[in-house]
Amino acid sequence: MPRLRLPRPRGRRRLSGVRRGDGAGPRRHRRGDRGRGRGRRLGPSRPRGDRPRALRGRRVLAVQHPHRAHPMTRRKLAGLVLAAEEAEADAGAPPSRYLAEVGGQPLLARVLAEVSTWPVDELVVVLGPHAEEILERIDVGEATVLVDEGWAEGSASALRVGLDYLLRSPVYEGAVVVPGDLPGVEPEIVEGLVERWRRDDRRPVAPEYRYTAGWPVVVGRTVFGRLVGLEGEVDLLENLRGHEGIATVHVDRLPPRRLVATVDLPAGRR
Repeated sequence: MPRLRLPRPRGRRRLSGVRRGDGAGPRRHRRGDRGRGRGRRLGPSRPRGDRPRALRGRRVLAVQHPHRAHPMTRRKLAGLVLAAEEAEADAGAPPSRYLAEVGGQPLLARVLAEVSTWPVDELVVVLGPHAEEILERIDVGEATVLVDEGWAEGSASALRVGLDYLLRSPVYEGAVVVPGDLPGVEPEIVEGLVERWRRDDRRPVAPEYRYTAGWPVVVGRTVFGRLVGLEGEVDLLENLRGHEGIATVHVDRLPPRRLVATVDLPAGRR
């Protein structure tokens, strides 16, 4: 059983009232006790809801309090991969479609390898009901893995989990959001999106593939707060277009195709 640990950036002061090493998991403050160091354990925990369970490789991390960033801390852009939604697997197929082979490797492994070449500072991936099986098969390296326990609600749940994690630390200035079933996005495309977004980080930026907006989309921190309130099944691009508006960067090629169902997978890989 992995030991519960509280993620803490290097050089930061340890949170008062949080005890470690007894194997019972993180302690919580009673309201009003914060900062006094008492850290009394409460009774039965409240329902988890959307609160993510965070993993880095095999180590379970309990995300509890936001960290205070030093004024000189460099702001980070995260690569946020949403891989929590699942379809019913065919007989003989892997339990998760993200484990289906594409180009000689599991689909999600290919997507993560591609995102690691993008101009992002940190990689965060949100998994759903088959998180343990996926981690058995895929080496996520230094990526932070979040488990969305409300994945059955719809696509908004994984988005909330990922953005909530980023909101807990002020070092993240934005995120490049991409579905975990979308291989084939070249780093040059993302470089153009990030460059355009830095001119005005109040507006999300997406590629325009021959007059059709597609993925990935760069979203600034100023938009995170509104997006974590979304529920159910959400078309993120349409939602952003109807609120903040989307700036686009033209890409003269057809958009990469999402492999959202078994029939989308290459023959022999189903």
